[in-house]
Amino acid sequence: MDAQSDMASSATARASVRVDHVTLLVGSLEVSMPYYDALLPLLGFKKKRDHVWTDGSGVFFQFLMAPRQHPNCSDRLGWI
Repeated sequence: MDAQSDMASSATARASVRVDHVTLLVGSLEVSMPYYDALLPLLGFKKKRDHVWTDGSGVFFQFLMAPRQHPNCSDRLGWI
């Protein structure tokens, strides 16, 4: 196989990888959902049901409450 064929094979493999479901954990659905309710339609997503949005091509965003942390823990990396 030559270098060009290797590159084409690699590009095809990357193109076939797809994310279809994303679950975002939020500190408060009540506080967070108005933001996402405004943002997601601008990005082409439609509300399927409470806290679940889709773009119609199989990509979904789901929002769940993040588990409560221990009161002495302040690490909220990745939480909104």
